[in-house]
Amino acid sequence: MKRQTSTALASVERACFRVVALVKSRLSGRDTRAEMQRLNTQKRLRSYGETCVVLGILFGLALLATSLGVWALCLLFLCIFLVFR
Repeated sequence: MKRQTSTALASVERACFRVVALVKSRLSGRDTRAEMQRLNTQKRLRSYGETCVVLGILFGLALLATSLGVWALCLLFLCIFLVFR
């Protein structure tokens, strides 16, 4: 059971690092693979901090957009599409 838990946590960690690497690389114009490697090689506490900040901002934007209505949510999706295409 412990092995399944550690595998699941490692999978969640990799997924979160991928999201952070994609967001930071698109906004800064860097390579996504280089950003992913940077997240994996730096101290874990700093990587987890970056992950918390980026995912918190994304969650906050989604919460704000949903509270403003359907059109704001559509506008958020349009902005995300334009940034990450």
